[in-house]
Amino acid sequence: MFTKKDNIEEVNLHLDLLKDRFKYEVKYLREYINFTSQSVDERTQKLGDKIYQDTLDNPEHESLLQDMFIKEQKAISSYLYHSAIVLVYTVLESTLSQICTEVKFKVRADFSYDGLSGGNIIQKAVEYLKITTSLPFSSIEHIWPRIGQYQNLRNSIVHQNGKFSGKDEGTISKNRNKMLNMFNSLELSEDEKQFYIMSDGLIREFIDKTESLIEVIVQDIESKTYLVVNKT
Repeated sequence: MFTKKDNIEEVNLHLDLLKDRFKYEVKYLREYINFTSQSVDERTQKLGDKIYQDTLDNPEHESLLQDMFIKEQKAISSYLYHSAIVLVYTVLESTLSQICTEVKFKVRADFSYDGLSGGNIIQKAVEYLKITTSLPFSSIEHIWPRIGQYQNLRNSIVHQNGKFSGKDEGTISKNRNKMLNMFNSLELSEDEKQFYIMSDGLIREFIDKTESLIEVIVQDIESKTYLVVNKT
């Protein structure tokens, strides 16, 4: 059965509201990172002052107190920076979901991105856009591998609390080396079974990669004209 030409409509997608929302989210993310970095510095300074005073009061405990300072400093920094990685990931995931929802509505697709099997939300969203908008993977292939690495980092934080998984020392060592090859600025616990993010560099890079990915995808979607079947 052939569809009559007068049932075909040309449609252009304009994602102005989504772009404005995403612009503000990126702005607030960067401001949040500035605040987080300042908070880390302030908390570390206060902790250091207390440790120093306790060392003066109890010089025989200097070694113990210094060890406690190092551990607490890592705990403070990693808690805030690890949370920031999860937050950026959530913004990326949410924005891609919103784009897919807009596309489904505008091009009147018969299925949604979450109907695809396999993969996580981000992977499903990109696959959905490849199907519905002919998103060329070549346009994002310079960004996509690094996004995948940040997904691994986020998953390790959320599901493993920053610990390297493995049933034995060999597997743990393999996973540790893999993570350090992706992110060589990570610091390790004394037993080298857990990692810590101790500065804001990784978070800022993740924000930049997220911004670049969304910009490329939106530009590609808006540059095309879509032939849509008018079902009314």
